[in-house]
Amino acid sequence: TVFSMYAYIFGSVTEVLLLSFSLADRIASSQRAKRKTEKALLEEQSKHLTTLKRYQDLYENAPVGNFQSDMNHSLINVNRTCAQIFGFDSREEMVRKVADIRDYLISPYEEYKNLIREVMTSNQVTNHELKIRNFLGEEIWISVAMRLTDLDGVRRFEGSIVDISKRKQAELEQRKLEAERLEVMEQFALGIAKEINTPLGSNAATAAFVKETLLDVKAPILVTSTEHDDTEAQKEKRIRQLESFMELASQSLDLIQENQRRIIRVVKRFREVSAQHFGMQLNMFRVKDILTDSIDARRWNMAGWRVNLDCPEDLIMHSYSKALFLVVDQLLENATIHGYHEQLEPQVSMQVSQQGDQLVLVFQDNGEGVKPELLDKLVQPFFTTKRGPLGHIGLGLYMVYNLVSRILAGRMRVENAETVADATAKRSDGSQDRMQQKPMTQGASAAQSTDVSKTSQGLKITLTLPLKVNENQQT
Repeated sequence: TVFSMYAYIFGSVTEVLLLSFSLADRIASSQRAKRKTEKALLEEQSKHLTTLKRYQDLYENAPVGNFQSDMNHSLINVNRTCAQIFGFDSREEMVRKVADIRDYLISPYEEYKNLIREVMTSNQVTNHELKIRNFLGEEIWISVAMRLTDLDGVRRFEGSIVDISKRKQAELEQRKLEAERLEVMEQFALGIAKEINTPLGSNAATAAFVKETLLDVKAPILVTSTEHDDTEAQKEKRIRQLESFMELASQSLDLIQENQRRIIRVVKRFREVSAQHFGMQLNMFRVKDILTDSIDARRWNMAGWRVNLDCPEDLIMHSYSKALFLVVDQLLENATIHGYHEQLEPQVSMQVSQQGDQLVLVFQDNGEGVKPELLDKLVQPFFTTKRGPLGHIGLGLYMVYNLVSRILAGRMRVENAETVADATAKRSDGSQDRMQQKPMTQGASAAQSTDVSKTSQGLKITLTLPLKVNENQQT
C-alpha cells in the first residue's frame, strides 16, 4: 500500500519535526533564561552604579579634604574640599597644577619626613599637624590622616585633611593671654626683688651687727654696776634685770634676723620665677646626664630617699639643658617637702620615653598625693599646701610650669596616681632591666638592681617636651 511504501519517509519526517519542535522550545527557554539573567545583571549593575555614585558623591562632597597621591608625592585625585583648602577653584585644577605637594609646605621638611616614615612603618597616621601655604598665598594649618595602600601591586598614599587654622589661632590667642599673665606676674616678682632685696639685706646685716655689739657692751656694764654703793641685794637685782634685758634683746634680734632670712629666701624665689634671669642657651645634650646631675645636686637634702631612674642611654635632646635641670631639681625639692609618707620608705621615680618627636617624662612620688579639688591649683603662683616658717610660699610648681611652657615649649599635667616605686626599662634585646638610683643614704648615684614593691597614692607629674626646640618656639 501507499502507507507501507512511504511509512519510512513519514516516520523520518515526523521525527525531524518533533526534534525541531523540541530544539525550538529549548532555544526559546534558553533565550528566556538568558534574557532573565541579563535583566537581573542589568538591575544589579544599576544598583552597583547607584551605590558607586553615592560613594562618589560622598567622596566629592565630604566636609573633609580627601586625596590620593603616588609614591613621588604627585596627586592622583582630590575632592572639592581638598581643592578649596589649597585655594583652587576645582579639583581638576589642583591635580593639574600641583606637581609635588611638598612645594606647599611651611612646616620643617623634617616633620613631613617623619609623617611619611611613620606611614611606611605603621601603614597609617592620624592627626598629624602641618603648616602649609595654599595657592592663594595664605598660611594655614591642616591635620593630616594618611595611609599606605597597595592596589594591583601599585603602592600609593591616600587620606584626608582638615583645616584647623581657626583652632590653631584660638590656641595662639590663649597662649598670648597666658604669656601676658605670666609677664605681669614676673614684673611683680622682679619689682619686689629690686625694691626690697637691698634694704632687707642691709637690715639683716644691721641686726647681726647690733647683736654682736650688745655682746661687747654687756660685760663692761656688768662690771660697772658692781662698783656702786648699792646694797648687795640691789646690785644682784640690777644685774638680774640687765641680764634679763640682754637675753630678751638677744632673742628679739634672733627673731628679727630669722625673719629677715625668710624674707630674703622669699625674694630669691620671686627672682627664680622669672625665666629670663637664668641665661638659657640652646644646646645638644644627653637627657640621662641632665637627670643624673639633678639627682646628684639634691643628694644633700634627700638622705634616706630612693630615686628610681628609667631613661634610655642614647636619648638626645636639642633644647635648654639648664631649664630641664632646674625643672627636675625643683620637682625633687617639691617631693622632699610635700611627697613624704610616714609609713613608707620615701622615694620618687622618673620614667623617660620617646614618643615620635617628643620626650615624655613622668615624675612620681609615693607620698599622700593631693586632694582632687586642689590639683588644678598646684601650678598657680602662691598656692601651697604647707605654708610655714621655712619660706614655702607656693612658687615651686609655678616655676616648673613657667619653665616647661615658656622655655622648653612643652606641656605639663598633674594628677594623683597609684604608684609602684620601681622603674622597668626594656633593653634592645627585648629583656627588662630594673634601673634604680641607690638610696641617698649610701651616697651613690649609679643604677643598681633592686626590687621595690610598696604601693601608695602619690603625685604624678607628666611633662611632654619636644626633642628639638627652636628659639622661635618659646612662648
